[in-house]
Amino acid sequence: MHRPKLPYFFLALAAVLALTALGLLGRRCELFNHPSSPKPPPTAAAPSLQLPPPAPPNPNLVEIPAAKDPAPPTPSSLPQVSHLSGQAVPPPQGLASATTEPARLVAEIAQTLATADYDTLARLLGKDVCDAKTLEFLETAADPLKIHPQTAIREVGELELNVLARWSLKLADSPCGSDCLLLDLRNTNGKWSVEKLILPPLPQQSLAASQPPDALGVADAFVQALLKQDLQHAQIFADLPTLSKAKIAALATLLAKDNYQLRPNKPLRALFNRGDTVAFVANIQTPDASQTARFALSLHLPPAPANWQICEIHLNF
Repeated sequence: MHRPKLPYFFLALAAVLALTALGLLGRRCELFNHPSSPKPPPTAAAPSLQLPPPAPPNPNLVEIPAAKDPAPPTPSSLPQVSHLSGQAVPPPQGLASATTEPARLVAEIAQTLATADYDTLARLLGKDVCDAKTLEFLETAADPLKIHPQTAIREVGELELNVLARWSLKLADSPCGSDCLLLDLRNTNGKWSVEKLILPPLPQQSLAASQPPDALGVADAFVQALLKQDLQHAQIFADLPTLSKAKIAALATLLAKDNYQLRPNKPLRALFNRGDTVAFVANIQTPDASQTARFALSLHLPPAPANWQICEIHLNF
């Protein structure tokens, strides 16, 4: 039986291809193990430099110490420069003293008046308040001014809430109407300073000069007269056609019933200010401060030359 020779041919061809593939694979592995590019030879280390030995010191040379940087100037030592001219200007002088405690400032002013220390007084008040005319009055009025020993310092009230307050210095051996020196203190960022000094009138001046200076002064004088049960004096500050004498007497009776007096701290406080009409709240208390109360006063300003007048009393406030 005759067998075909074709399968043997394919087997021989497959064996030749397999041997060829093995040869190529062996050649590739040899290339990876022995690359054709030779490695560069190692670089020779650079020779180290030898520094020459230091020269011996020269005895003829003198060592100069290093200059130190100057200390930076403090803000107080820097000159004030005007933005307009660019030239240095001196610091401001004569500014009033400021403190967080208004009562302490008033006490210091009272001390300088009692000892006639006008240099310190000028520093406490400031040049805008304590001018030459004021100093002349203080020096000629009395030498020194006599401060009342018991009720020397008193807070009158507030012209502006928490901003502008008035204090009073009681003078001894002075007639009624000329026995108080008033200080208006302004609060600027928590610091109180004197904004205005109201001097008492001299004995030879007219009666109009002894009148309260403004609405707060009229309200304070009215309440002080009622606390003393001096109805006749209280009626001077009232607009009697508008405010009845009976209402004034009723308020005086209520104050006397429990011996009420003005509160030491902020006794009169501004309620509103509408030009020719203002109002104040009066804070009162018993001597032991166990009971407190308050009432309101309305004032209006008649045509000149009249002064402020009490036109209404608000008991149910």
